[in-house]
Amino acid sequence: MAMLQEGDGKERGLAKNIQQSQQRVHEALLDNLNSKAALDALLDLVKDTNKYLADRQGNTQGQYIN
Repeated sequence: MAMLQEGDGKERGLAKNIQQSQQRVHEALLDNLNSKAALDALLDLVKDTNKYLADRQGNTQGQYIN
């Protein structure tokens, strides 16, 4: 995680998204094991990560993780 925080703005943004997703998943699981909310948080993270990877490699499709 520290490496991401030392990088450029996009990497810092991804690191922030990872931290927020961790918090969302944790809160969802504490909320009576709200698995839908936990999975929604993970899916949002996957979308953000795909966008980051696509931007970084110039890939307009962004099909890295499904």
